Amino acid sequence: MYKIRFNTKDFSSKNRRDWNTQLYNDFAVVVNGMEFDCNNKEEALNRLHFIAGNKVGEFKDDFILLENERYSQQHMYLRLPGFCQGYVDLEKVMKYVDEDGFYKIKWNSFYDARQGRFFKGCYVEIVKMDS
Repeated sequence: MYKIRFNTKDFSSKNRRDWNTQLYNDFAVVVNGMEFDCNNKEEALNRLHFIAGNKVGEFKDDFILLENERYSQQHMYLRLPGFCQGYVDLEKVMKYVDEDGFYKIKWNSFYDARQGRFFKGCYVEIVKMDS
């Protein structure tokens, strides 16, 4: 069994200039501590691909509703916001998890250098649980 968790406790939340960055800010704040239980390695890998934006549809009910006067109401899937253009080898990540029992991926690793700076202090953590 695997547990995948959003850890954004070190994210610096502030009021942002435009509605889109405010939405991303609010998303990072709200998802802190949210976890997903995965029964096996395949489920964990599928969840990671969904979080990275590589897979759509499978977790269609996993969303949150955010509300702010700047952007009104927005439904957001529980995956990284925007378009991830960086590269994370998720198969290799799962190999590390199987060997060490834990791995932490910075959100900015999923984005290119211009995008990733916004999400400083945000991580996806993967833990292999004892069965």
